Amino acid sequence: MNPTPILSVLLADEPAAHERLANVLRRRARGGASVSLATGEEAGLVRATVVLEGSRKEAEACRLQVEKMVDVVEATLLDDYLGAQLVVLRLTGFGRPAEALAALERVGARLLRHEEGEIVAQLGDRPERVEAALDGLRALGRLTTLRSGLVAMAV
Repeated sequence: MNPTPILSVLLADEPAAHERLANVLRRRARGGASVSLATGEEAGLVRATVVLEGSRKEAEACRLQVEKMVDVVEATLLDDYLGAQLVVLRLTGFGRPAEALAALERVGARLLRHEEGEIVAQLGDRPERVEAALDGLRALGRLTTLRSGLVAMAV
């Protein structure tokens, strides 16, 4: 079982339904929540993946509140899931470009742009691997990142 509570919600693909979900999460999700939306299994539905903070008990209380919404088809706490994080990064102030490019390749980053004194790349992986890769890249120069947050899918 994964330590981070993930709530998977199948609901109507309507702006009002999305807003109602956001309101429930704002009131019930301790410390906030990260929400990702994807097309649902059926037309007119969307799958919301919600990364919660707190205990399993708190997550279950949040799930029960979400499940009461009229627009919700199902709300499930995921026990087994695969999670990933996407990062777009900019590396500047590095000494040797070849060394920086080789380090990006080692961590599986995809090069988006390389100009004089600046490299922009994309990296997606499990959060702990992303963090380890970023730690290694920080040693090469100034690192600026933009992160998606955790997204997850049941397995």
